[in-house]
Amino acid sequence: MRLIDKLKALVKTSLRPRESYVAKPSTKADIRPSGEDWTQSTVMEMTVAEFNEARRDQYLNLVDCRETMEWKQERIPGSINVPMNQTPGRLKDVDKEALLVIYSNKGERSYSVAQYLADAGYEVKSLQGGLEAWKASGGPLESDYHYDNK
Repeated sequence: MRLIDKLKALVKTSLRPRESYVAKPSTKADIRPSGEDWTQSTVMEMTVAEFNEARRDQYLNLVDCRETMEWKQERIPGSINVPMNQTPGRLKDVDKEALLVIYSNKGERSYSVAQYLADAGYEVKSLQGGLEAWKASGGPLESDYHYDNK
């Protein structure tokens, strides 16, 4: 088997659901809402195609957990920005009744944020591949800046 085939097989088997140690939030007050220790857990991921279908069929909130500077540069239209390190203090900014879809640049930060929110009682999924997967699928982008490609 060629190396590229081995890598493709590895990626295919490791995409969903993914078990991972979740990064512990940065302050003592930011422990799991349940009071449990941080252990292995599973967060469901959603592909771009699944996201597009869910967006048509149900009410959801799209949350970009990247830093504000990254969000201003480019983002998925309709997303709100709640940076990863501000998540515990900004839980009031997201609707607990809606499905939350969390994304980051490649899906790593969003996976940790999704786990934290799931533990807080939110229905949540992480966008698999993040903004990079969205762009690769040809999805539209918003920006606070205008770029002239001339």
